[in-house]
Amino acid sequence: DKIDEVISRDNFCIMSPISYAGKTRKSEFARYMYAMAIDVDGIKTEKNFDFLMAQIKNNEEWRGFVWGIPTPSYIVSSGTGIHLYYVFESPIPLYKNVVKELEKLKNRITWQAWTQGASVLSDNVQYESLFQGFRIPGTITKKETRAKAFVSGEKITVEYLNHFVPKEYTADIKQYKSKLTIEEAKTKYPEWYQK
Repeated sequence: DKIDEVISRDNFCIMSPISYAGKTRKSEFARYMYAMAIDVDGIKTEKNFDFLMAQIKNNEEWRGFVWGIPTPSYIVSSGTGIHLYYVFESPIPLYKNVVKELEKLKNRITWQAWTQGASVLSDNVQYESLFQGFRIPGTITKKETRAKAFVSGEKITVEYLNHFVPKEYTADIKQYKSKLTIEEAKTKYPEWYQK
């Protein structure tokens, strides 16, 4: 209801595809990531946009990974650029080790989107944080139009995204669980147990 209310106003609102514990939107309070959003600026001509779409549609395997850009779940026109949203089949818990891995993957996909001919700003790739908020579809853009979203694909997995980058940029998001029982943890880590 609150998002519908914000969209009906003549101003803009940004949001990241992440949930947070508590009332503060700080990275240390990030709980789950529901989608990875990539900002692509510098799409100045129809030729640039067509090239981006060709990269998304004409993926080819090359040296063990798929060359091109993964097909996003949604493409959002933000007024001055586009945002590619990769919505995950299941939310990803944002443990520190997982954040580091996802940032590595996101930066590589961002680089591929900006430097392969779609953006005229390819010499100045803009890497956004995983936690970056983007304009909500339906809200006002800098050009006084409304941001629009277009369905372009399905929900995805991190494994799907990994197929589009060289091995050194893939994300390993395994979640490690302790094998200690609660009683063993209480004895071994008394301060942690009290917290």
